[in-house]
Amino acid sequence: MLVGLTESIDEFIHEKPIPLQPNDIILLYTDGATEAENPKREQFGSDRLIESLEKHADLPTTDEILAAIFQDIYVFIDGMDVYDDITIMIMRKRG
Repeated sequence: MLVGLTESIDEFIHEKPIPLQPNDIILLYTDGATEAENPKREQFGSDRLIESLEKHADLPTTDEILAAIFQDIYVFIDGMDVYDDITIMIMRKRG
């Protein structure tokens, strides 16, 4: 979706309630997280991002989960330059 190139984005916006249980996690991220590349030019990808979240989901705080996911990305890219922003937001439903 290209925001700003049309008069209205209403046609692109759809609402759907998603019931959340206590401790459910919502992960929002930019493509920089999934497109980060290692020296073999492999991308981190959404599968690795999901695996990383699942691996760290039991950490006590969302800050710790976020730090652990970023660490997984940085270990994966193994010193490669990052050319796109990596933005990740994590929310957890409280009890």
